[in-house]
Amino acid sequence: MADTRQTFIYCISESFVGFQKMQDRHRIHARISHAPRLLLTSDYLEVAMRKKYEKLYNQYPTSISLNQLYKICNISKRSAAYLLNNGIIPCEQNDNKTWRYRIKLSDVITYLRRREQLGSKIPQGAMNSKRADNPRYSFSALVKENDGNYVEQYFVRVSKDYPDIVTTAQVSKLFGLCEKTIRRIIQSGDIEPIVRQPKLLIPLARVIQFAGTQRFINLHSNSPEFVSVLGGYKEWRNAK
Repeated sequence: MADTRQTFIYCISESFVGFQKMQDRHRIHARISHAPRLLLTSDYLEVAMRKKYEKLYNQYPTSISLNQLYKICNISKRSAAYLLNNGIIPCEQNDNKTWRYRIKLSDVITYLRRREQLGSKIPQGAMNSKRADNPRYSFSALVKENDGNYVEQYFVRVSKDYPDIVTTAQVSKLFGLCEKTIRRIIQSGDIEPIVRQPKLLIPLARVIQFAGTQRFINLHSNSPEFVSVLGGYKEWRNAK
């Protein structure tokens, strides 16, 4: 008797589960059959993208700057300038340093839509490669290994009119490097100043000593002042 009752309960429960599954299938079918045609076509993606970019129209003006462009596209400032300078995103250019580029937001959105379909328009490696028309120079091309003493001798010669204690501006002039680079060298501990406030003061002997290190010899720059210093060293070295 007990077995018959358990069998009956099992059949009832299985029938109920099957009925629930059938109802679920009917609900899903009803939702699909009554869904707007938009959801079943590629137009749905179009609407989704349109809503995505409508937010940009609310956040930005119709004409934007370079700074706004690279934030919208989530790329570097250099990459954004590449897109503008190569005509990938149309823009108006002028001589105003604070607002050199004037870009239509609609053109930016057109680029973003194409990027989603075709990928970035920036060639791979274009932002990483060194520009061939703007090379950087260093003493390493002129100085053989362990020949740092010659570099020291050269700077002893050209600094004979300098005071024993020099400023960052004087070191900048001596090396042909910008003051920002000189301060960075001092902050890294390669040259130890004797006074830091109110302005940096450095013994000339320590500056000359640094000139003979591999750290200085490997420094690169493309400034005309540094190129002139390199030319002076090359001429002096060939005359010895």
